[in-house]
Amino acid sequence: MTHVVSCGAGTSVLKTWDLGFEDVVDPAAVGAYVTEAVGRYSEYKANTQEVLAASRVAATARRPPKTGADPSRDRGRKPVLESHEVQGQLQIRGVETTDLELFFDHQRDREATRLAAFPARERNAFMAHWAKIRADPTVFTQTIVVDGQVAGNVVSWEESGQHEVGYWIGRDFWGRGVGTKALALFLDQMKVRPLHAYVAPHNIGSIRVLEKSGFRGVAAQDVPPSTADDDGVEQFVFVLES
Repeated sequence: MTHVVSCGAGTSVLKTWDLGFEDVVDPAAVGAYVTEAVGRYSEYKANTQEVLAASRVAATARRPPKTGADPSRDRGRKPVLESHEVQGQLQIRGVETTDLELFFDHQRDREATRLAAFPARERNAFMAHWAKIRADPTVFTQTIVVDGQVAGNVVSWEESGQHEVGYWIGRDFWGRGVGTKALALFLDQMKVRPLHAYVAPHNIGSIRVLEKSGFRGVAAQDVPPSTADDDGVEQFVFVLES
């Protein structure tokens, strides 16, 4: 319905073309009518925009992601970063003979040995080393298993009257929180405290694992915060008090 308002001397004529007649009305009445009409239109427009917005949200929620696309991506927005938590089931158990071949492969990785600041052993030396470890009743060893796959190991031993802990994670399992979770499970079983750990200064990932597990860098007044092992490799000392 189209309304045209024209103003004359003292009166206003409201022409309602689709009804085909003219009504002479009071100017105040015309003003009130126009105000009410504008208000209703604004309300209608706002409601319509709200309904359309809700429809777009619902349509977006129903729309499946494109094959191969990252569903966390939106137009012009950065993807939502996923937390690096362990995906799948992680457990620790006693070391089995069949685990040793996988341990051997893990410690041959060049990047792993660089971060650990410890050279890889040849097969015979490696197997002899583990035979000695498994034969010592004072050494506590556990294999890390993720979804049925051997992911590494955690070992605790006593040396010079000090209890120490060490771990080695296969490279395929890095960046997934495996070390942190496995060490937490290990510490639930290994109750001896204080417990010490040595780590190369450049091995940031291992330092974070220790810190998340409650270890702290040893204060200078207790023991120097870094020391050198028998091979002259500088290491940081961390300790878990309780």
